[in-house]
Amino acid sequence: MSLLRKLRSFRSLPVNEQRCYFAALLLLPLVDVALRLFTWQRCYAWAERWARRNPPAPGSLPSPPRMTWLVERAARHCPWPATCLRRSLTLWAFLLRSGVTSELRLGFRNPDGKFEAHAWVEWNGVPLNDAPDVRSRYAVPAQALTSLPARPPTPQKLG
Repeated sequence: MSLLRKLRSFRSLPVNEQRCYFAALLLLPLVDVALRLFTWQRCYAWAERWARRNPPAPGSLPSPPRMTWLVERAARHCPWPATCLRRSLTLWAFLLRSGVTSELRLGFRNPDGKFEAHAWVEWNGVPLNDAPDVRSRYAVPAQALTSLPARPPTPQKLG
């Protein structure tokens, strides 16, 4: 698609979607850097704090499926490839920011002896940024990543 056509397509989006797209363009690289430099728990806690700080007015953000589309499009224009975990953590933070309860899921499989992990977001039990059958392709822990505490519990000293 030519640059002019992309610009026309972008300008045809509602203003709230344009803002969401630009915010995703900024947040995706930040999430990537945070995951490279810090632990998962610290990055998750940071994303949660960002999402809960100054939430936008109700109804000012796009619907969850549309937000998914915008994050996926922004991921295509990142300076480096955005992995499923980076895209999913970004989408989860946007949904939390808009007041939508969702779960960040992580699945595992071992095809041909090669370990693989995959992340996606579920809203009302339905995958938003993956195929509906994703759970059948990966072993999925019962507890979502986002239902785990942001900080691991501190060990108690025995008295």
